[in-house]
Amino acid sequence: MRVNRMVIADLDSSERFPLETVDSCLAQFIEKGAVALGLNVATFDMNFIAAFLPLTAAQFTWRSIDLNAVYFAKAVEIGRNFWDVKNLSDKSAERQVAEFVPSLEKHHALFDAYLNCFALAGITGVDPAWFKDGVES
Repeated sequence: MRVNRMVIADLDSSERFPLETVDSCLAQFIEKGAVALGLNVATFDMNFIAAFLPLTAAQFTWRSIDLNAVYFAKAVEIGRNFWDVKNLSDKSAERQVAEFVPSLEKHHALFDAYLNCFALAGITGVDPAWFKDGVES
C-alpha cells in the first residue's frame, strides 16, 4: 500500500519501531488540540498521520499552518518573489536550528520541526515561549 507515493511496508519494517508503537508514543507526547505546522502539512503529513497514526491524529485539531501559504502572504505583503522569501526564510531558520540544537542534522524529524517553528517565528516576528526556555535534544 502507498500513501503519498511512499510504500508503507518500508516504513513499518522490522528494522524500525512498529507504527503502533510510534503512534502510541507520539499521541502521549503531543498535547491535545495541537495545530500541525509545516510545508504542505495539511495535504501531505496529515493524510499519512490520519491513515496510519490514528491516536496521534486525534491529538490534532482540524487546523493546520502551511508555511507555503505564510511565505506566499509575506511575499505579496512585501512585494517580493515567493521563492526568494521561502529560500531566505529557510536558510535563516536552518542556521538558527543548527545553533539551537547542534546535535541534530537536516531532515531529522526534530530538526525539521524546529526549522518550521523558527521559519514561522522569522516570518511573523512572534517567538514562542519555549524559545526563551531552551531545549533538550
